[in-house]
Amino acid sequence: HIPAKMNRTIQNLLHHYKISPKERFNGKPVFTREPLTGNMEAKRVFMGGVLETYEKLLSQMLKQLPTPSPLTTGSKDRPASDVTAAPGTANVAGPEAGGDVRKGLSDILDMVQKLRKHNYQDMEKVLQGLHSLKHIQMDNAVVQR
Repeated sequence: HIPAKMNRTIQNLLHHYKISPKERFNGKPVFTREPLTGNMEAKRVFMGGVLETYEKLLSQMLKQLPTPSPLTTGSKDRPASDVTAAPGTANVAGPEAGGDVRKGLSDILDMVQKLRKHNYQDMEKVLQGLHSLKHIQMDNAVVQR
């Protein structure tokens, strides 16, 4: 179930980034589509990892957005990047390129973070433990002892 507000936000972001259905569904899923076998805990660990990946991805997308422009003269609450171009002139960025996209990404990131915090908090510890195993120095004599 996706809340209506989140669905609208996703649709606005798809429109802003001009992602065609062919590019969106190119047959190469980011996450495996194979059904997970095993117990519920294993599935929850995997879902916690998926949410962590989404959190990193959304944070990266936010970092890549241009920083908001300074406020325009006479405008007390809208940056220059949010000002709509005059009719008949090109405005490639449009209002969605500024605050709307940043707000949309921030809203989705916030929802992902809340979901992780409230439903997958224990899984975070497991994921951190698994991640730390990758960094064990196998050729270290102290570790081998």
